Amino acid sequence: MIRATEQNERQLLDYSSKFPGFRGELEFDWAVGFLGQSVTRKGKIVYSHTPEWEYFDLHKNALYTGWDSSSYRIEMQAVPVEDWDGEGKPIPGTPYWVSMEDIARDDVLPNAFWEAVMDAIDAKCKAEDAERRAAAKARQAKLAPRSRKRH
Repeated sequence: MIRATEQNERQLLDYSSKFPGFRGELEFDWAVGFLGQSVTRKGKIVYSHTPEWEYFDLHKNALYTGWDSSSYRIEMQAVPVEDWDGEGKPIPGTPYWVSMEDIARDDVLPNAFWEAVMDAIDAKCKAEDAERRAAAKARQAKLAPRSRKRH
């Protein structure tokens, strides 16, 4: 019994590691300030998330409850100065994303920040799950045999 339970849990973990329930990005405005200067840049959380709740799994094409797990990284959009205009103002170049690994380390920001991140990811996944279920229901309705009743 114990061995069967362990094997089942291992299968759940392996599947969720290989096929997370959801992958995505969550963008937000990121205000940074220090030494009297401040700027607002775009930020994003790039995540893979398998929730603890039942969701529509795209690989199984069915409802599924996987091994609850999440991973994410935080990125900030950098905007280089391409040139300067005639009035001495910077002309922005092509933005690019920079990973901010250290900000997600323990003790850099309070736990409440990371709880808010997980709540936002979970909410986005619930909305995506609702879309998946609706699409699956629509596909199923198309495949369902129609009545051949003649009048």
